[in-house]
Amino acid sequence: AVGTITALSLPLLDMTTRDGVTRQVYIREGTRIEGMERPLSASDLTIGQSIVVLGKPGDMSTTSDLLDANLIRILP
Repeated sequence: AVGTITALSLPLLDMTTRDGVTRQVYIREGTRIEGMERPLSASDLTIGQSIVVLGKPGDMSTTSDLLDANLIRILP
């Protein structure tokens, strides 16, 4: 999913996708977070950043829009 971070309360963040859908993203201990040139950590994420999230639908919630992130890449 591609979108913009709209809320951040680790280990969860909300992102709004390009088509206006809000998705909740779960950042687990093994989630890789990358900038364009180097690895980052969850504390480097901020509201307003454009990101790409790769993962699978989460099963820790009944919310169908939860995404269990394997990789988050911050876009320039």
